[in-house]
Amino acid sequence: MSDLGTLHQRVNASPYASGRAPHPDDDPSADHSSTERWGGGIDDGLVFVPATKEQAKARVALVGPSGSGKTYTALQLATGLVAGDPTTAHLGGRGIGVIDTERNSASKYAHLFQFSRTRVPLQDFDPNRLIRALAAAAAQDIPVIVIDSFSHFWAGHGGVLELVDQAARHNYGGNKFGGWNEVTPRERQMIDALLSYPGHIIVTMRAKTKYVMAEVNGKQTPRKVGTTAVQREGIDYEFDVVGEMDASNTLSITKTRCPELNGRVIAQPGMELAYNLLKWLNDGVPRPTINDLRAAAAQPEATKADLRELYSQAMNLGLGNAVTFGDDRRTLLTLTEYISRRGQQAPDHLAAPPVANPADQSTGPGAGALPPAPAEPPPSTSPTDPASGPTSDHSAGPAAEWPMAQPPGAPWDNAPPASNEPDHSPQF
Repeated sequence: MSDLGTLHQRVNASPYASGRAPHPDDDPSADHSSTERWGGGIDDGLVFVPATKEQAKARVALVGPSGSGKTYTALQLATGLVAGDPTTAHLGGRGIGVIDTERNSASKYAHLFQFSRTRVPLQDFDPNRLIRALAAAAAQDIPVIVIDSFSHFWAGHGGVLELVDQAARHNYGGNKFGGWNEVTPRERQMIDALLSYPGHIIVTMRAKTKYVMAEVNGKQTPRKVGTTAVQREGIDYEFDVVGEMDASNTLSITKTRCPELNGRVIAQPGMELAYNLLKWLNDGVPRPTINDLRAAAAQPEATKADLRELYSQAMNLGLGNAVTFGDDRRTLLTLTEYISRRGQQAPDHLAAPPVANPADQSTGPGAGALPPAPAEPPPSTSPTDPASGPTSDHSAGPAAEWPMAQPPGAPWDNAPPASNEPDHSPQF
């Protein structure tokens, strides 16, 4: 089977593959008075179908004050997620990428855990920087990403709060409401990029701290505790598992969609937590990722009809606005923009293979054989090419570097935020 056929089998296994569901208006004897009153029939996307549990990728948030063990626990979980999955266990440290906002503090654990990190540590925390970093990691097929810490993209240099202040001061006469209207779509794009990442995501978040008096050995002793995460209020809604850590390195699960973890309190959590989480995540029918759809769209034999089908699936999966790299491996596009560009270049139908000349009377072993296809140009191995993978030798050290794409003039650089309203019709 061709690569395109294999990819189509994979993406078509999902209930999100397009195909018209039985429609109430198909009954010619049905009463159409309500249809006429409301201006149309039932949209195919609003037809109710049986729910099925789908496989998923982890979305975990660890919240705690300084010294609670957030980074160490995140690396433990990441190691367990890679080692516990047969499809990634062979990758070892190459399967974990750390986006470190804490001046490479995660590398202090490089003698205990194997992982990769961005070659240049992040020092500017504009949401678009995280979008680019996640797109680069996806292009390198890194199955687990640790963001340590996610709080910087809210309250750090160039983060959301600073962007709001700048926008309000420069464009709205100090009016914060105007600043929020300008910056919120960019923040939403960052959250969408995090949620649509084709692998597991673990984030750490700082907690606002206070001291309470606690009795220790019969004496009242001040104890540091975390209160709320340093991030937008309600950010925990975006994650499947949220845990709060305290100064004794104890993890309390405060929110989870995994029934086995509900209400658990785990002292110094280790890889067992990752294994339990994987069991829940891997139960269900496969769900295509942005990388699956992009790979199918990139096939040279994909026709316009194939790409319209992929466009529809991207929208049905909620991945239309997910970000990926274009074919130049530098320009960032939404997935539907990428599929549309491929569709504009794709043939309407595949050309029939050439037929051997009947006049050719050769009887040798190569008689009638098609000429060999021209050789594919070798893939780029430029150090700035995000899809060429890490350029460092991972066997040389546990904390290897992986390049983060920083294309000059990329559409996310100083550009007005794209509309959150998806375009439901492919432009080809």
